[in-house]
Order: sequence, then structure tokens, then C-alpha cells
Amino acid sequence: MLNLNKSHYSALNRIWKYLNYRPNLGLYFIAEQSTSTPYLLGYINADWGGDIFSRKSTTGYYFTFGKAPIS
Repeated sequence: MLNLNKSHYSALNRIWKYLNYRPNLGLYFIAEQSTSTPYLLGYINADWGGDIFSRKSTTGYYFTFGKAPIS
């Protein structure tokens, strides 16, 4: 994620095309056996116009599914 280039986007494009022609395939998340029910938890924060010079807004978010960070 720190050093993306054209080859990464090309690989991602090939993956999307492959999955498009294989509708029965997908990406699955398997929760740990020790947890009862996996849950989605999210934290979001925003500062609307907090930069006193440019008046730009700042937003951040963090989501987990079970104990795994996903975004």
C-alpha cells in the first residue's frame, strides 16, 4: 500500500475481470472459532474546516470485523 504503481492496478484489474466471469466465487472471511458471533465495529471522526489556514476538513475511520481490522 505504500508504493503502488501501474503493475498493481493491472493485477487488480485482472482479478476483477476473473471474478466477474466466475459469479460463484468470492472472498470470504472466516471468524475465529473462539468468538461467538463475528461483529462489525466502526469508529469515525471528522473535523469540519479545522485547518485555520486552508479551512479543509479532515476525516478518519477504522473498521473491524470480529478482531480483525478491515479498513
